[in-house]
Amino acid sequence: MRIAVVAFGNNDDGCITYRLLTSLDADRLDSDVCLIEGGTDVLKTLETLTGFDGIVILDTASTGEAVGAARIIDYSEFLFSTSPAPLSLHNIQSDHLFYAHKFLNIPRVLLVAIEVPPPGSSGREPTIDIEKCSEIVRTAMSRLAT
Repeated sequence: MRIAVVAFGNNDDGCITYRLLTSLDADRLDSDVCLIEGGTDVLKTLETLTGFDGIVILDTASTGEAVGAARIIDYSEFLFSTSPAPLSLHNIQSDHLFYAHKFLNIPRVLLVAIEVPPPGSSGREPTIDIEKCSEIVRTAMSRLAT
């Protein structure tokens, strides 16, 4: 099963999703797992992901949960949603997940949303448990394989 793990964000500012992507030890991953830096243009990046059986998207979110919390969102949770609200800080919406599934013919699409402070909030750099988030990403990859 070919799986893409795609981190969205800006690597120049030390984005948490890129730190998480690099923490996934490629030596410990199956050879069919591809780690991709997705940048900030969600649609442009998604269009390049043909030929995968599943995608795990990594992005940050600010929904009011505890900073550092990570949750797995399956596109199927939003199939009948009429809310265009973004699921993440890079404006990934349920439509993007559906687009990857339906039009790129990718059977499973999951989003791992990592909670960060709201944009514009001041204070010190939030502490995120990268190892804990890595385990959640591994859980998402396992869910794709079932």
